[in-house]
Amino acid sequence: IFFTDFILYHKILDIKNMDSIEWVEDEDHKKRVIFNRPFNCVNVWFGASTEVMADPGFWGVNGRTIFWLDYDKKLEEYMLQDVDTVCSKAVSGSVVLVTVNAMPYTYAGPQARSRIEQMNEFLTVTKLPKDIIDENKLGNWGTGEVYWRMITNRITKAIGDRNKADGTNFVYEQLFYFQYADGAKMITMGGVIYEQAEVDKLKKCDFESLPFVTTKIRTDTNMSDGNPFLIEVPILTYREVQHLDKYLPYEDPTELAAHGVPAKFWHQYSKLHRYYPNFVEGEI
Repeated sequence: IFFTDFILYHKILDIKNMDSIEWVEDEDHKKRVIFNRPFNCVNVWFGASTEVMADPGFWGVNGRTIFWLDYDKKLEEYMLQDVDTVCSKAVSGSVVLVTVNAMPYTYAGPQARSRIEQMNEFLTVTKLPKDIIDENKLGNWGTGEVYWRMITNRITKAIGDRNKADGTNFVYEQLFYFQYADGAKMITMGGVIYEQAEVDKLKKCDFESLPFVTTKIRTDTNMSDGNPFLIEVPILTYREVQHLDKYLPYEDPTELAAHGVPAKFWHQYSKLHRYYPNFVEGEI
């Protein structure tokens, strides 16, 4: 209901054609969503993502698109079906992003099932990679790394199937693999889908110059090869932020003195200061 992301897209990137798929359970919630729509250029589609994207009318604008499949649940089969749909429709130069909950499954109850069993329950067709047999590797960020592998494999397979069917030569290149925790462990991953003939255009974008871009892709048995960028937001007061800003950008932030602020916090801030949210504290 806040549409924060869409406001940023329009104001900062000047994107004027945006679509939001919203799953709502009652008419009052639907009215609330419509009321909070920030701009006339935001089109709202109500229903499950898989059903909405099956509607030919949803694909009315045939141009380069940023597809953000933003889920707050753990990976399920329908999400991978959405990936297939996007990869079969995306125009060269489009971006696909997927966000899923990467919290490890827990063991609970007298008949507790393994993490592998619980993960497979929601993946009715697609199964975990056969080499995932060690439960201990699914703790911490291990679940997110398995999800990264499965989504990456699905993207590359869907593009391969498209190339065979249409005689095209599309390629997927990873740009993003973020790990972060906003109450729960989450991953956001994805990249650009393009025709091989346009590779020079991609190179001119120079995405690799951005510190948070991770282009390395490997989907073999080494789960850490996704090269994730861990977003750690430091806990800083507004006064501490102002103090650190006076010295940034700085090659070696560990040399800064910040009046008791842990070195870990100012090192994190030095990497993210350009993207750190601005806010004002008010006393009532």
